[in-house]
Order: sequence, then structure tokens, then C-alpha cells
Amino acid sequence: RRTRSSSSSPAQQQQQQQQQQEQQREEERKASRAVAYATSREVREKQKAALSSNEAGLEGAYRACASVLPAEDAEALEVVRLAKAYYDYWKPDDVRLILLAESHVYTTVEDSRVTFEVADYEGPTNFVALVYCLGYGEAGAMKGPTSNKNKGTPQFWEMLAAAARLDDRSSVLKKGTKALEERLQTKLRVLRQLKAEGVWLLDACVVGWYIPQDQAFRQSAVSGDVHRLGKARPPKSCKKPALALSWELFMKDVVKDATPKALVPVGMEVFHAIGRDNLQAALPEGATLYEPLPAPNAWIQGGYGPYFDQLATICKDVLSSS
Repeated sequence: RRTRSSSSSPAQQQQQQQQQQEQQREEERKASRAVAYATSREVREKQKAALSSNEAGLEGAYRACASVLPAEDAEALEVVRLAKAYYDYWKPDDVRLILLAESHVYTTVEDSRVTFEVADYEGPTNFVALVYCLGYGEAGAMKGPTSNKNKGTPQFWEMLAAAARLDDRSSVLKKGTKALEERLQTKLRVLRQLKAEGVWLLDACVVGWYIPQDQAFRQSAVSGDVHRLGKARPPKSCKKPALALSWELFMKDVVKDATPKALVPVGMEVFHAIGRDNLQAALPEGATLYEPLPAPNAWIQGGYGPYFDQLATICKDVLSSS
């Protein structure tokens, strides 16, 4: 009687070899997934820690600023966080030039819950009186009314248009472009261009400083002349401490982490409240601290035009350098 051979046939051996190879590949895939998961978990933990530290810094600066303001003049932390979401959204991947202005405009919680809509835009849409918010100054884009008269700050839009070296800076203004959607799309292109080129607008104070209020006047009992009075809220004496605290507790680290090639202070009060040495210390070695420009909404004899031109030149020089 013939006995069956215990040895495997060539076909069986090939099949066994294929199974072993597939098993080995599966083990390699599992190991790769494990490494990827561990790595991504580590990255997530680092991001979470950084976010937690960032949030703690923001809240600490907010609390400090609020402590020097009358309670009714301190913007809500919820609004401050919303403003930060706009700065973060428009932060360039590679920050080359920071424009450091003073602050956004005080915004109520109720107003911050009203949203706007702009075609082909996917960033934050809740209202805050900040130039990065496309609904600010554009009531036609808003989905509801705000208590803020929403006049916007067209001077800052001209500044951004100058930074983008637009031939016609008025194209971002109502007087230059009457059609709402066309004007909004022009603004959106400016913001995208600046982000792509590495230009980042920041505010030194985390809380909205200027509180919308009716202008008050006083008539001189002697001459009869009528004089415009300064805004009563918030108290002028609180501004320098708020700017200094916000910078020291939060914003200087934001600037340090961005490692810009240059920084332009926008507004003399910002420059003097923080100080040249403190601004320079936040920049990496070799970075340029430019002389401050006046705030775009400041009254300048002869107009702000030369300063817009100066900013355009600065941007061209910084962005064209290696």
C-alpha cells in the first residue's frame, strides 16, 4: 500500500510563504499604526498643553486689565476670546511683519452673538468691533442689528490696503466701492494677501478699549467757543496701565512665538506705554523695530497719506528681503 508523503507540495509551500508574508505585513501595519497613534497623541498633548498655557495667559492678561478698569468698562472675557479667534484665523503660517496697534473697540456680549455672512469666507462669523471681522463697518453683511452703530474704522482698512500695496486704497471703502459684495470681496482679498505674505495685525491690549458713546461738548463761559470733550469711558488714566499689563502678561509672548522679521508700532500711545526696549526684546535677534506710525484715526495735519505710503514701502522692503 502506498503511503502519503508528509512533505508539502510546491503549491502549498508557496501558499504558506504568502500567508507568512501577509502576516508579517499586517504586524508591520499594526506597529506603524501604533507609532502613528502614539506620535499623534503626543502631538495632541503638546498642542493641548500649549493651548492651555495660551488660554491661561490670555485670561491672566484679561483679569489684570479688568482690574484697572471700572467694572462697567471691562469687556467680557467671552468677547476677548472671540477677538483672539480672529487674530488666530488671520495669522500667517510664516509671520514676517507685525503691525502692532492698540486694541479693538469694546463689544458687548449681545452684539458678539450676532453673525455676518460673506461669500467664500470660512472664518469666524460672530461680530466683534475689530477690523479682521468683515461684518464690522458693514451693516449690510450682518444677519441682525447690533447696539454698536457699526460705523467701522475705515482708516484702518486704508492702512491694510496700503500694507497690501493696492493702487486704489479707496476700493476697500464705501466711497470707493459702492457695491457691498464687491467691497467685501476686495477686503477679503486684502486679508488673504496679507496672510499669505506674512503680515499680521495685532493689538497690544487684549480688551476692547474704545467704548462707543455720544460725543460731549462744552461751551466756554468766557469766549462762548464750543469745545469737544474727550470720551468719558473708560478713564484715560487707565489706558497706559492696561496696555502695559496686557503686553507683559500675554502679548509679548505672542510676538516672541511668531518670530517676525520686523515690527511696526501703530500709534504713539502703544509705543510709549510698552517702550522701545520692551518691544525690541520681544523680537528675535536681527529683527527690525521700525519707528512708530501715528494711529490711522489720529488727526494729522495734511492727512495720513504720507504714512500710508511709508507703510507700503516698509511692507515692500520687508517682504522682498530674504
